[in-house]
Amino acid sequence: MQGMLGKELELELFLKSSKIDVLCITEHWLRECQIIFNFDQHQVASSFCRLSAIHGGSLIIVNKNLKYKERNDIVCLSVEHSLEVACIEIENCIILSVYRPPSASYDFFEEKLEEILCKVSFKNNKYIIVCGDFNINLLENTSISKKFNLLLKSYNLVNLFLEPTRITSSTATCIDNVFTDAEAMQTLITTDLSSDHCGQLVALKCKVMKQVNKTSVFVPVNKKRMVRFRHNIGKHLPLLPVGTTVDTQYNNLSDCINKEFNTIFTPKKVSHSQCKSFSDWATAGIYKSRQRLYDLYAEKSYNHNEEFILYVRNYSKLFKKVCYAAKSLNIKNKIKNSTNKTKMTWKIIDSETGRVRDRNQDIELCVDNTIIKSNEEIAIVFDKYFSDIPISTTKSLESSPALAESLLKDNVNECKVSFTFRPIGADDIVRIFRTIDIRNTTDLWGISVKIISSIIDVIAPHLAIIFNNCIKSGEFPDLMKHSKVIPLFKAGSMSDPSNFRPISVLPTCSKIFEKIILNQLVSHFNVNKLLHNNQFGFTKGRSTADAGVELYRYIVKAWEESHDALGVFCDLSKAFDCVQHETLIGKLRHYGIKNTALNLLTSYLHGRTQKVEVNGKRSSGSAVDMGYHRAQFLALSSFLFI
Repeated sequence: MQGMLGKELELELFLKSSKIDVLCITEHWLRECQIIFNFDQHQVASSFCRLSAIHGGSLIIVNKNLKYKERNDIVCLSVEHSLEVACIEIENCIILSVYRPPSASYDFFEEKLEEILCKVSFKNNKYIIVCGDFNINLLENTSISKKFNLLLKSYNLVNLFLEPTRITSSTATCIDNVFTDAEAMQTLITTDLSSDHCGQLVALKCKVMKQVNKTSVFVPVNKKRMVRFRHNIGKHLPLLPVGTTVDTQYNNLSDCINKEFNTIFTPKKVSHSQCKSFSDWATAGIYKSRQRLYDLYAEKSYNHNEEFILYVRNYSKLFKKVCYAAKSLNIKNKIKNSTNKTKMTWKIIDSETGRVRDRNQDIELCVDNTIIKSNEEIAIVFDKYFSDIPISTTKSLESSPALAESLLKDNVNECKVSFTFRPIGADDIVRIFRTIDIRNTTDLWGISVKIISSIIDVIAPHLAIIFNNCIKSGEFPDLMKHSKVIPLFKAGSMSDPSNFRPISVLPTCSKIFEKIILNQLVSHFNVNKLLHNNQFGFTKGRSTADAGVELYRYIVKAWEESHDALGVFCDLSKAFDCVQHETLIGKLRHYGIKNTALNLLTSYLHGRTQKVEVNGKRSSGSAVDMGYHRAQFLALSSFLFI
């Protein structure tokens, strides 16, 4: 802050307007006798002041309503001109305000900081928050920045900022930061206070980490159960009643599968501790070495033998190298053994940068200034919000199925070849199923693709009969239209429903049928050359990368011919959610999809429902009258036909 004298009123106004509970300040430039000021709602909780020199220093200011304890055992470890720290402990976390002068030796700073981190983390189940001015630029990939990051990450402390915090006419550096193992709900760079450094505002979601047992319920899936499941399904399928409609036929098959599933795959309760774990990459040897390092640090407080101190320093360096190697190996194995290496890589990056959040853990929504905590109520709020998206997005648009059909007829010739579905065989069903990713995500009935994989060849002949009857009658089974929706957090405030996007899970049999229908429709469009030459998305053998190459060719050609190149880039907001079913049906008719084929696709789009699930609690459900879910293979590719 470069001196607090004369800035008390400015600071008090800032504290009042920003509703801050804890404020950490470095370079307060005060002597101990000068820290006598008092704020209206805040007070100094911990401080370090230089004795033999001017400037520097570190302190922590807290709200007077906050119960805290100053950690003098940590503050006394400060060393002037090297590491100057203030520290407090509150109910659920330990907060450190650290200042490292630019001229300080990094090796000595690292040694002292590691000693402090060992002390605050030993036998501790509280969150740790380390903030301050470290004078280490994290925007540069230097040996010091690497070692600094590695030290903090070895204690599961992740930096929350990678933006410049000190900006001059010639430089922009990130030398101030906040490191924590708590969940950050919001981070913000501020320049509200007069300082040559920017401030960092952080809203943290801290919960007391107690050593208590928590019970969770899950359905174990193993080879033995799947073999038994397959045997029972094969035994009962021949006894199924035939049924007169496709709904009856599919309901009978679904009831048989669900009955055997609920009999064999019974849920189990598991108790587990909620205490913080060290790391998933840590071996038994690393745990032992960590405990050995704690013992050495404890002994170093009274054993000042130079050889021993050198031994502790070398042991600490070796321990960090071993941790780095173990974590690197763990990451490499995760990527190597993953079926989707790109997705796994990004998952690791999100985890390392602190952007990962549990899907539905501890969601609290704020609706009309009311806090909603009940999972049942949260599920209802999400259900209504997701259902209202198409209405709120399209209410100001002047569009209608008739207008879209008129525009289509004026610009695209009608296809004279009528489309008919080809019969479906059991082999087709098995082949299509093998193109679907094997996942453990469960549908509304608790059944996953992995479960169906154990019986797909057994139920394929029955599915073939049902699917062929659907083609003949032009009806899509109602049970295949029910989806489970899980809200997935994107970014921003977790209390705002608009910061979540719906992830839908459909029955596996519906996915199979959709893919078969899609393949036959795409074949019709390709044979009759109904797709535009510049259609790259949702097209086999082409991608958005090819679109980029084509754009590049246009630009180069324009440049070679001394012409201007103008690009218009358009991103449709809520595109999947706002497709009008009647508009799509009218366009399909224009492309030669008629009679029972069109009836089947109409039945597929109409009468769909969704239920939102939050931590095992579900909404009562709502109708999906516009748009479609991203889990629908056929609906996603309908952009080809629009």
